Amino acid sequence: MDEKAKRKERLERELHTHLEPGETLLWSGQPQTGILFRPCEPLAIYTSVWAGILWLIMVFFLISAILHGPHIERGAEGIGLPDPVSVAWMLFIFPGGPYYALGRFFYDARKRERTLYAVTDRRLIILSGLLWRFCRSRTYDRVRWIAKETALSGRTSIWFGPRPPWHSIQGDYPVDQPPELSVAKAAYVYQVQHMRPAGLVSVRFGWFLFELIEDGEAVYALAEEARQKARSG
Repeated sequence: MDEKAKRKERLERELHTHLEPGETLLWSGQPQTGILFRPCEPLAIYTSVWAGILWLIMVFFLISAILHGPHIERGAEGIGLPDPVSVAWMLFIFPGGPYYALGRFFYDARKRERTLYAVTDRRLIILSGLLWRFCRSRTYDRVRWIAKETALSGRTSIWFGPRPPWHSIQGDYPVDQPPELSVAKAAYVYQVQHMRPAGLVSVRFGWFLFELIEDGEAVYALAEEARQKARSG
């Protein structure tokens, strides 16, 4: 058994601890692993260049403030200590630049390695988290619509509406999806995909999304069938 299979087996054992009595697991899978560049990354990289320049300027001025700025005296010997406000800002700002430029891609890859998606006869489940594990679920009666997008790699991302209440895109889809909204839905999903830069979007509180999974068409059909059954009672 290779490392990928062992990792999924560990995640499935963890998943079973979150299942309710009598709940049946219909499918489980993981997102694409490794370093991933989403469609929005060119814009994020462009902004990261300017953010990096600003970060270097701020670090330069903070170092100058620590070395040559106001100091406080401590003890009888009068040992000069840097201004604690400058030190606090330095500790807060310094990790931000490297993380935004490179670290977020490695964080995102590691997080996806420890993420498992599941479809049961009662709900949809996302099991994820690095230091703090969490199990996020959504019952089928709360799924207003389901949308999917297939990437060039052949993997599929599936969104389960409604959108988060704080999302900036105006409007949402009604419970009953008329066919004429299919084009609008595709544009909607495309915009959402372009606003998910690596390491900057929370899986726990954002969109309920199965990202870049294998057998996406089959999972989409399975979830849609379960949703229709839940709606019909």
